[in-house]
Amino acid sequence: MKNYVEENQKILVNWEQEYKKGGNDINFCPDGIMFRGPIEKDKAGNWRHLKNGNENDLWVNCPLRILFLTKDQNGGMDHEDYWDPRGDAYHKPGSKIEDYVLDKRTAFNTNIVNILYGLVKTTPSTFIEFDKIDEKDAVKVSDEYPFARINCKKEVGGPSCPNDVLKKAINDYSCYLKQQILNLDSDIFVCCGNNDKENIILNFLNEIGYDFKYLNDESYSIYYDKEKNKIAIDLYHLSYFNYSREAMYNDAIKTYFAFLQSHSDFIKSHR
Repeated sequence: MKNYVEENQKILVNWEQEYKKGGNDINFCPDGIMFRGPIEKDKAGNWRHLKNGNENDLWVNCPLRILFLTKDQNGGMDHEDYWDPRGDAYHKPGSKIEDYVLDKRTAFNTNIVNILYGLVKTTPSTFIEFDKIDEKDAVKVSDEYPFARINCKKEVGGPSCPNDVLKKAINDYSCYLKQQILNLDSDIFVCCGNNDKENIILNFLNEIGYDFKYLNDESYSIYYDKEKNKIAIDLYHLSYFNYSREAMYNDAIKTYFAFLQSHSDFIKSHR
């Protein structure tokens, strides 16, 4: 059985070593398959997942591997905040774990939980409208379903990541980013890099061996690699300030539902 977690860690170690060779001393942020251990509070009072060692087994047996490809980690205006996003738990600070209350302080947290929930629950015959989302169930899914997160730029950033900065980071370390993405062998790529002109992250996938093509139908955010039977979802960044959570959800999930209606075997083929 392939050890995806171990291979991901090797890639990150090599990437960080190369990163520091250039004299970079800003925090390098690791990522990959989400931790699925017990949930505890950190020093700031946020709920965090611990690593428990079964992440690889969960990924190996996951019926539909979902990967969120984002720009970088938001370290605040001074770029000093740093944490491992694999431990993120999306429970509201101060709430009881068993109550499954969603942390809505940021659009990023809300959007990632909603979109993950939609992808997991949607079938060719089932679409959950945005206002019908079961928040408790959505938080529970975010705790239990194996999914992965990769920031294309590993250097901690600020509240925004300009397109030229993202492109430079991808170009400078493309070999490592390619290795990390290909290693996970995901089925659904949520590409959060649209800038109204292009999706830099989605374009990169087609540079490393995928062949995602625009379907030009009701599933307008969906790009399909027919040969590999994988899809890429074209989205804005999950923290995009000028876009509602409902619009973000519909862009991802309503169009995914339309895709499944015309490609009903997509889910079956991954089970």
